[in-house]
Amino acid sequence: MTTAQKQSCMFVGIDVHKDTHTAVGISPYGEKLFEITVGNYQNDFETLDLKVKEHSGVLSPYIGLEDVRGYGERLAGYLYEKYPVYHVPSILVDRARQNATHPEKSDSLDALGVAKVMIQSIDTLLPYTISKESEKAKQLKEISIDREDLVLERTRLKNQVHTLLYRIYNTEYANKYKDPFALKALRFWSKAKPKCDPFLLKTMKRKVRRLLDIHVEVSDLEKDMDKLLTEGEELELGFKLVRDTFIFTSKRLILVDKQGITGSKTEFMSVAYKSISRFSIETAGTFDLDAELKIWVSSEAAPSITKKFNKSVDVYDVQKVLAHHVLK
Repeated sequence: MTTAQKQSCMFVGIDVHKDTHTAVGISPYGEKLFEITVGNYQNDFETLDLKVKEHSGVLSPYIGLEDVRGYGERLAGYLYEKYPVYHVPSILVDRARQNATHPEKSDSLDALGVAKVMIQSIDTLLPYTISKESEKAKQLKEISIDREDLVLERTRLKNQVHTLLYRIYNTEYANKYKDPFALKALRFWSKAKPKCDPFLLKTMKRKVRRLLDIHVEVSDLEKDMDKLLTEGEELELGFKLVRDTFIFTSKRLILVDKQGITGSKTEFMSVAYKSISRFSIETAGTFDLDAELKIWVSSEAAPSITKKFNKSVDVYDVQKVLAHHVLK
């Protein structure tokens, strides 16, 4: 967007929260035109829309939100039908605040910061879109979480059933089936009637029945997952940080970013490998336990994605997978 084009625009920055959203509209010269705080319901959004129209005049409104997927998802969806909507990364707003003479923080100042970032960097911001692709990314993450929970439960149950089978059959149970947890074996254990402590047998069968249920649930989730992936796309690997998750498929990187103190705000970002221009790793130097990964998308000057890693996930493992796809 050229300087001349910006002069015909009004920039509206919105700081979103769970129950309320604060919006600040500014002219192309940074003059504050209005401020309003609204709720998170349809009539509240209509009130904001009227305020934008009231102050825009001959200017074309452009809307920016720090969060378009979590608490801001409903508002972004409403505004998307009426105005160009952009996702303004919080790191850019924080950076602008740190450079300010008085770096105070409030909902009003945050909204103003979002609007100012739009004036300065609108060409580098990602437009908000409601597409099947973004919805698929969100659904894929939810399915991945469910599957991960089931796999962890299955591993725990297998260890317990191993012990129970040994106590009931001694070492002979290992000779009955090459894989004691194959479907055929599980069905056998669920119906077996060995002479043993009735309590042990009942406990073993209860856990085996749960393993059979988990097999069905995991199969169903994997079928749903296949529907969400594009043709020829396969889920390859996932890395879970304390609050965030990297999901690598054969065609793209899906980043699930939990925000806020409670982690209830979540942003789902789907990035095609071909759009990643470069990435870097910066370590703290203390046995490389702490590191920071930065990813640049397209021609953006600032990193589009910045994530900190600790010893729970090896950043070099993530880097290897990323390099494998980006350098193809």
